[in-house]
Amino acid sequence: MRGWALTWAVLVALIGHTRVTHAEDLPTTLPAQPVPKPWEVGVSQTDRDRVNAIFAEGNSFFGQDGLVPAIEKYEEAVKIWDHPVIRMNMAVTYIRLERYIEAADSLELALRWGADPFTPEQYSMLLDYKKLVGGNVGMIEATCADGTADLLLDGKFWFKCPGAKKQRVMTGQHVVLATQRGYFESSNHVMVVPDSPSHVNIRLISIDEAFEAHRRFPRWLPGVVMGVGAGVLVGGVALWKSGSDKMQEYDQAIAANCAVNGCDLQQLDQFADLKESAIFRDKAGTAMTIVGGAAVIGGFVMLLVNRPTRRLRVDLSPSGNAGAKATLHWTF
Repeated sequence: MRGWALTWAVLVALIGHTRVTHAEDLPTTLPAQPVPKPWEVGVSQTDRDRVNAIFAEGNSFFGQDGLVPAIEKYEEAVKIWDHPVIRMNMAVTYIRLERYIEAADSLELALRWGADPFTPEQYSMLLDYKKLVGGNVGMIEATCADGTADLLLDGKFWFKCPGAKKQRVMTGQHVVLATQRGYFESSNHVMVVPDSPSHVNIRLISIDEAFEAHRRFPRWLPGVVMGVGAGVLVGGVALWKSGSDKMQEYDQAIAANCAVNGCDLQQLDQFADLKESAIFRDKAGTAMTIVGGAAVIGGFVMLLVNRPTRRLRVDLSPSGNAGAKATLHWTF
């Protein structure tokens, strides 16, 4: 719909100028100049005659609405003699075909010598076409300083890094994608507008740069927990062993003093501290052994779950008209 709107807008705008939508309105021959013009230098009369014949064939196709054959003839002609008038007819035909990028290229080449090659009406018409086509066509530029990435524009191969390139595209959003083995894929969304080139700077990020090691706990923590737990476990076992020894000492004291004649409560009281010490050490040692063992096991589990995982770390700054890039972080 936009293409037909543009074509009709052109037709309306050109009512007061030359009507070039019909075959009879197009130039049929390339005018000879008494003094060679820049676009005539180095072109032999034989080539001029040949190009005029091809040019006439192209105009004949155009008059019969054979727009594609007409373009083929015009393209054949400019390979021999790149005349601004041929470029003008090519621009008109491309617009009829709604191929506005090629039309913009042809208009630029047609106007590179200014108004000199044309009649005032033709030149005014070209300026109107340039204005109308220019509202739908913009320029995208990309540069990449290093690497050997393949750059794709809207999914099609564009050029290989390092280097720089610019290209006409339709206005609107486009995607420049950079891919290279061992590097993180860079996708840049570029909004192309008329009049001002949209530039994107490609900076590839290596896999090592793109990912960082991530742990659940500080690297030192599981070892500390296991070390403290082992210390408590050893201390608990030692204390429990000490309590066991005290209990044996208590049993031996009872056996030595009470085995023959027995002991009354008063006599047993003198061994009470020994018994209480044995019981306390046994309970405390048992508790410490349990706590220490749990800490050792917990530290070992922490060590297992604390193995490093890779987390994506991409931080792309704004780049020209491409817009700001988001910072992405995730783990896997």
